[in-house]
Amino acid sequence: MKVLLKQTVGIDVAQKELVVSLGRMDEQISIEVYAYKVFPNTKKGF
Repeated sequence: MKVLLKQTVGIDVAQKELVVSLGRMDEQISIEVYAYKVFPNTKKGF
């Protein structure tokens, strides 16, 4: 079983879209982005 050292959330805000990413780093400093989703930067996207 891996021991997680850090979990992060990143949000990239652009004029037409928002990109949300989830990442993690384990005890061997292995970095993984394990999920992301793109949302349109509109009222409907919110």
